[in-house]
Amino acid sequence: MKRGFEYALKNNRLIYGVLAQLNYKVGHPDFEDMFEEARILLAEIYTEYYRKENAKEECGSYMFQKLKWRLLDKLRQKKRKQVEVCFSQLANENDELPQIEEIIETGDNIEISDSLYQLYKRCTDNEKMLLSYYSVGVTKTTEIARLMGKSRMTINRWRKSIQEKYLELNNEK
Repeated sequence: MKRGFEYALKNNRLIYGVLAQLNYKVGHPDFEDMFEEARILLAEIYTEYYRKENAKEECGSYMFQKLKWRLLDKLRQKKRKQVEVCFSQLANENDELPQIEEIIETGDNIEISDSLYQLYKRCTDNEKMLLSYYSVGVTKTTEIARLMGKSRMTINRWRKSIQEKYLELNNEK
């Protein structure tokens, strides 16, 4: 790893080039953090390459491309986490809505079972499918999205619609 860090310290131009391609110029607020992260990644990449290839040939273009891909992966992960935080904050704003699991769990009582049936009749086909997943215990949004071939945002929209229909149904009684 020491050899990797030596390589990274000598090749600042390579790091600047990758960051420039990713639109991280010197004035960017995250530039310094990205530069240091890129330096660490470059050291790791060089160490991996040196172990695998055990070659002394010039590997600059390989390092450039590999570093670019790794940084892109990091940026995507960071973006995904930011989006998840936004969604969790949105979910917290909708706390007054009953959770679908709670709606289905209360379906044991005959009166509530009738309400559940009335709710089921009001739902669209996709919402009915979502309810069926919840009824068999599949409750994770990402898993349902994968099974249905839809995005998590779509599943969350359907879930919220079901919750609102349930509240409307209860308000009518």
